[in-house]
Amino acid sequence: MGKKAKWGCGCATVVVLALIVFYVLLCQEVAGGPRHRETVDGVTYTFRVQLGVAALSPTKFRDYPIDINTVGALNIPATLGGYPLKRIGMWAFEGYRGLTSVVIPDGVEDVDFYAFQNCSSLEKVVLPKPLKELAPHLFDACSSLTDVTIPDSVTNICSYVFTQCVSLKSITIPKSVVNLHKPWTIFSVCTNLQSIVVDADNPNYSSIDGVLFDKAGTRLLVCPAGKQGTYVVPNAVEEIGTNAFAACNSLASISVATENQHYSSLNGVLYNKDKTALLVYPVGKQGICTIPASVETIEPGLLQCPHVTEIFADSASLYYSSVDGVLFNKTGTILVAYPTLRQGAYVIPDTVTKIGERAFAGCHGLTGITFTDNVVKIGKQAFVNCTGVISLQLPKHLEKVNEYVFEGCSGLSSVVIPAGVTRVEFGAFWACSNITSVVVPECAADLRWAFPFSDEKITNVVRQPVKQK
Repeated sequence: MGKKAKWGCGCATVVVLALIVFYVLLCQEVAGGPRHRETVDGVTYTFRVQLGVAALSPTKFRDYPIDINTVGALNIPATLGGYPLKRIGMWAFEGYRGLTSVVIPDGVEDVDFYAFQNCSSLEKVVLPKPLKELAPHLFDACSSLTDVTIPDSVTNICSYVFTQCVSLKSITIPKSVVNLHKPWTIFSVCTNLQSIVVDADNPNYSSIDGVLFDKAGTRLLVCPAGKQGTYVVPNAVEEIGTNAFAACNSLASISVATENQHYSSLNGVLYNKDKTALLVYPVGKQGICTIPASVETIEPGLLQCPHVTEIFADSASLYYSSVDGVLFNKTGTILVAYPTLRQGAYVIPDTVTKIGERAFAGCHGLTGITFTDNVVKIGKQAFVNCTGVISLQLPKHLEKVNEYVFEGCSGLSSVVIPAGVTRVEFGAFWACSNITSVVVPECAADLRWAFPFSDEKITNVVRQPVKQK
């Protein structure tokens, strides 16, 4: 019996040890294998080996693939530790601000999300030929990037790949690319991008004068943000993609020939054919904005361009009106758009019951806002980036504080949310980094919910019970 008991104990120990070893190996497998190091051409690489191939794949604890302070050109080797390098993982070189150029060897098949995000000195990248996809945010905020060649193995370009690459002036899309995911996001905030060139043999896309279209040239997908002056929409265009002209800060005018069957223009502004919908107000257009009598719909925030001084509606309009250069609906109950260049404080008229979505977006010169008690609704992002507003007393009959309504109002120091408010949505005061004093109803119990990235500075908090309506 003794021997049997002793054997049973030993067996249990072996099983436990085996489970521990299995768990360790499993964890290593999930994390991409154990870490290895090798120095090549004076650069020490930290890599992982899994299924016989190497990967530069840091964990969330940031075991950097190379020294974070590395400066200059980087030629990544094709093999590490005798294993072929196949993958560069998520965030692998994120924030390497000293790198000026990177050559990725042709054996690499996968370069993951955010791999080179925030490499602010990176000027040139050579991508590997087996690569099939440019992952989201791959070169996000690489502000010095001017030279990148997309290999003809790439079939898919994901959203935000080149966002904020402000030095990029031209990009060529090879014939192999068959999918551009949300095209306008791929080049968002590339403020100096002047030309998108598409290989003539590409089956799905084409380019005309540096502007991106579908293959047939009937759908305009992206006008590069660096385009200046006036852009003439080709007669063949039947559809203009969402945000196709977003961030074209130097574009002052859009013109459409009368022969076009789907669109029209007036004074450099883009409309649908019968001018019932205002579609694009050029970001670079300066001065007074006039809304024709025919216009029935204007998308929220469409008129919040940085050079607008006043907004007037034709008096014959059945849908819009204007008072002192501010746009309202016809009855004056909804404030639709406030001119972004106007300076000073503003008092909401007594007729207004609703502030429209993005109505004051980007009005940096707005120093104060006075609400009447008639206001019961404030649309999403209505006051986003109104950096000059210092204090805020919301109207007492307000029903709720919408998400991101005061996002980026960095000048705000004090906020009073009335007791009648029954709901404060997430991010209502996102990145309002100077708020120190708030009066909030009990429904805003967690300040991190309403004031993300702002709550740490708030030292004076007064909570009031919600009033029953």
